[in-house]
Amino acid sequence: MSFINEQAKEINCKIVYFGPPLCGKSTSLRAICKQTQPDKPVELISVAGSDDRTLFFDFVPLVLGKVKDFTIRLHLYTVPGQTTYEIICLCTWHL
Repeated sequence: MSFINEQAKEINCKIVYFGPPLCGKSTSLRAICKQTQPDKPVELISVAGSDDRTLFFDFVPLVLGKVKDFTIRLHLYTVPGQTTYEIICLCTWHL
């Protein structure tokens, strides 16, 4: 899903990783954080339980640079794969 803000000259893209439990959604986001912008690390925002599994979501904001005058921003999310949290996942689609 993309949002274009012409006044701010920004293009914001939301990408949601969804899949079965323990398939590597959060691990993928951690790897992206380590690979991008080595001089200025990207922060992974995570709501995880004591067993380090996602409870609600993980989030990584990325700025990719500019295309013409527009700044390109990615908002990467993961949602939990456990069926216990299926109702929460359905609610997050409306954010």
